[in-house]
Amino acid sequence: MRQFHVLPDAVLQPYIDRLWGWESAPDELVALPTLLPGTGAELYFHYRQPFHIQMPAGEPEACANAHLLCLRSKPLPLCASEDVGFIAVRFRAGKLHRFTDIPAGE
Repeated sequence: MRQFHVLPDAVLQPYIDRLWGWESAPDELVALPTLLPGTGAELYFHYRQPFHIQMPAGEPEACANAHLLCLRSKPLPLCASEDVGFIAVRFRAGKLHRFTDIPAGE
C-alpha cells in the first residue's frame, strides 16, 4: 500500500495539520484500522471504494465518497477493503469551525 503525508500551504497550517492518503495495490486486501475518538476532524475524499463501517448489530454500512469524521465518544471499526484510495484533510483540534457553520457536536 502506498501512503503519503503533505504539509498544507503556510496560510492553512494554523487550521490544517496535514493532507494524507492511502492507495492499495491491485488485489491487495488492506486491513483498515478501528478509528479512535479524539479532538480533531478529518475530511475524506475517496477516489476508489469508500470505507465500510462495521455496525454494532448488522451489516457493514458504506460511507459516502466524501465524508467528514469527527469522533468524540466511541471507536469506529472499519472493514477490510481491496480497493482503497483516498485523500484526507486532517484539521487541527478545534479548527473545523473555521470552515463550516455546522456545530462539531453534529
